[in-house]
Amino acid sequence: GNAALVADMLSAMSAAGTACQDYVDSALARLLELLITSSRSFRPEILAKVANAIGYFEDVTASGNPTNRRFVEAFRAKLSAMFNEFLEDDIGILHEGFVGAYLAE
Repeated sequence: GNAALVADMLSAMSAAGTACQDYVDSALARLLELLITSSRSFRPEILAKVANAIGYFEDVTASGNPTNRRFVEAFRAKLSAMFNEFLEDDIGILHEGFVGAYLAE
């Protein structure tokens, strides 16, 4: 799927509290691929939705999956590059778990 579809899937899993690690790993791998191949599809509202969903999960890099670590680094870079384009509503949905774990540095 495209970035918006994967963001919706992660958002639904986080809202329902049904985040199976295999599905999270697969979603993050797909998002990493999309960050590399179609980075322009990551608009601020999609970045915010992904960041919010990830904030609900425990540390997504804790599984030891190296792809998740690569995703986090690429995602943080994209989020930082696009942050000045975020609207107040986009910033408002960032989960404090994501901000604390991934943007505090």
